[in-house]
Amino acid sequence: MVLVLSSCQSEGEKVEHVEAYIVENTIMNAGGFYVPAGYKKVNSITNHEDNRGATLSRVRAIEDYYDSDGNFILTKVYDQSHKRLKNLQTEDTNNLEQELDQPLTMSLTIMLGNLSS
Repeated sequence: MVLVLSSCQSEGEKVEHVEAYIVENTIMNAGGFYVPAGYKKVNSITNHEDNRGATLSRVRAIEDYYDSDGNFILTKVYDQSHKRLKNLQTEDTNNLEQELDQPLTMSLTIMLGNLSS
């Protein structure tokens, strides 16, 4: 599921992407072939703003990792931001990452249920 919200104003553009998906993880075996090694559930929100003075981007994501049998392994939480000031030609980046021992992602059915409420 991908939701795109856009607001165009005379001072710039703001875009937000909200995503929830599941992707298979693979590893390379001794023979050089990629084989399934589990999967991860991902929830993310990406914001991008571009105006006269700056370009701002922020990605916040939760990734829950599972083995091939569906057993939970770990959760990674990300908060990454980037700001570029156009007039000064300066940039600032922040990256935060944390590992947790409990799943945090919401399933697509829960998210869709919340949208209809």
